[in-house]
Amino acid sequence: MQTAVTSPTLSPVVLPVNSGASDARAIEATLHLYFAELDASANATSRSFLVDLQSGASSLINPYNDSQGAFRSSVWGYSQFSITSNSVVTMTPAPGSINPPLLNALEIYLNRPDAVAGTNELDVAALEKIKVALNLTGWGGDPCLPVPLSWVLCSPVTATAAARVISVRLSRYNLTGIIPVEFAELAALQTLWLDNNKLVGNTPNLQKLQQLKSLHLNDNGLSGSIPDSLSFIPTLEELFLQNNNLTGTVPDALKNKSGLNLNINGNPVCGPTCSNPGPGRKSNVGLTAGVVGGVVGVLVVGGILLFRFCRKRQTTKGMEQELPKSNSDPYKSGGKGKGKGKGEITAATLNFSKQIGAGGFGPVYYGKLANGREVAVKVSDMSSRQGAAEFNNEVQLLSRVHHRNLVSLLGYCQEDGKQMLVYEYLHKGTVREHLWGSPLATKEPLDWKQRLDVSLNAAQGLEYLHTGCSPIIIHRDIKSSNILLTDKYVAKVADFGLSRLGPEESSGATHVSTVVKGTAGYLDPEFWSTNHLSERSDVFSFGVVLLEVLCGRQPINNGLPDKSQSNIVEWVRNSLLAGDIESILDPAVRDCHPNMDSVWKVAELAIQCVEPRGIHRPWMRDVVKELREAIVLEDGDSGAFSEMDRSNNTGTSIIPAAFKRGNSDDHYFVMDSSSNLEQINVGPQVR
Repeated sequence: MQTAVTSPTLSPVVLPVNSGASDARAIEATLHLYFAELDASANATSRSFLVDLQSGASSLINPYNDSQGAFRSSVWGYSQFSITSNSVVTMTPAPGSINPPLLNALEIYLNRPDAVAGTNELDVAALEKIKVALNLTGWGGDPCLPVPLSWVLCSPVTATAAARVISVRLSRYNLTGIIPVEFAELAALQTLWLDNNKLVGNTPNLQKLQQLKSLHLNDNGLSGSIPDSLSFIPTLEELFLQNNNLTGTVPDALKNKSGLNLNINGNPVCGPTCSNPGPGRKSNVGLTAGVVGGVVGVLVVGGILLFRFCRKRQTTKGMEQELPKSNSDPYKSGGKGKGKGKGEITAATLNFSKQIGAGGFGPVYYGKLANGREVAVKVSDMSSRQGAAEFNNEVQLLSRVHHRNLVSLLGYCQEDGKQMLVYEYLHKGTVREHLWGSPLATKEPLDWKQRLDVSLNAAQGLEYLHTGCSPIIIHRDIKSSNILLTDKYVAKVADFGLSRLGPEESSGATHVSTVVKGTAGYLDPEFWSTNHLSERSDVFSFGVVLLEVLCGRQPINNGLPDKSQSNIVEWVRNSLLAGDIESILDPAVRDCHPNMDSVWKVAELAIQCVEPRGIHRPWMRDVVKELREAIVLEDGDSGAFSEMDRSNNTGTSIIPAAFKRGNSDDHYFVMDSSSNLEQINVGPQVR
């Protein structure tokens, strides 16, 4: 404290404290008043005065005594001061004082009502118990506001509707012990992922979770039987229980549950083999949604038969595994008909007449099935070694994964030297086309909010590959042209031709050694120099995509006059180090007038992702968390974003009281109405 307001004579000091409002309405506020003796010659009797806040009671202040000497500050607080247009603070010299009153600083905190309803109290209480049970106590405060915990998603919050916990994703968190029964108290929960941990004991009764859609408990040490109660969750679509120690039998109601994707492989309950519970159902008891016992199934969407498996004898070298021969279709639409194989695809694409793209695998054609569903068909020649390997890889991997932010493989066909992959058709094309190098970048540029949403969508798809699969999947070719958009601008990661399985968790390995593949400009430099591929290789590539989202330009452009701008990574890094973000922004972003805190957050995240060494890059789950926070910043504090949470609100409040007093350099003392002192350490105050 070096300055103060005082009086030139030994007279009262009257300080106006008003709300600035034009009317006479009172606004409740909390005042903090700071005092420090600034006279080096002062002593214990030099200066004392009464402070009156028009409450009918005065408090005696002696700055020298209160702070044990000169040039040391003390703070007094009052928590229920009603501010009006004519409020004042009056300081009157006490009898015997030599010097007039002084005030070094005054802080006014208006006590505003909560703008939103907060988080449902039952959800908060349940999560607190869950955090204790699973040793997650490092995450404190409200789980949903103002931004979510990294493993929690919440519903939108308004002034009247409290936020509800709708998703808990704790995959690979090294959790131990039993599954807390308090999960059943999160009544609005839709997603619960506890896979790839070290959880033991029985599966708890989760029947109360009547909105639960996805439950992943696989790859733990769970024992006992599969509870019947799971059969009575009407919304359940995904139940992954594989690789535990579950015994007994599978409840009939669960086996027969329509639309359920059930996986119990790797459990004693499964027995020597597990079979499909019956035709016409999406349940695949024991099937890994991939290659099991040498059989790769056609993925069925909505139970509609697309086409039968067609296969000729594989002669191409380098294939990791031969695909199966199937002379009948294992899934039928209502028991009617069979697919036409190559003939059906040829008819759907009008003899491959409309090419909509091309890649390393081969050309991509637009098609429409007989039932009206639009598809994208990739076609490759058997003579192409790269195409053959990518075909096999894509079928193997996409048969294992199912996520809203990953492009769905609807089926495949091998016949007459042709390999064909059939995907869902996404109307808005690639993210790259909306950022640079295409007429769409001018006609339909993405605004900043759309870019944030698209980035989050793609990050969630990658996070699933890295945490929701066992072993993990490393994409190895993340780039803006491999992220596709639906007609509602929902992003989905595509093109798994170069993907690789990561190391088994039990091996303790951090990477796999493999041939360097990828796309220039997106390729992890550490992978390039060491042949060590890890999840953080994908993180680097995704960081380059974030830079494209910010800058609206290609990663490598050797045609620029200023060669220092050729590489987007180095250009942006150097610009941000100089504090210059404006010059790197895509004009389409600048024209949106975005929240610059949100823009800076994404820019800093992108630079973290493209750190030269993988160990210095974040995990994808951290990237997802940061992007959610960027969206919250862009949306403001209205609570409109459904995946918000508050991690720093401790719920403390200042109780109604008379003056409160303490030394601001060391402690803050709170005096309640009974004159009981409570000391709260707050550390040094810098004023």
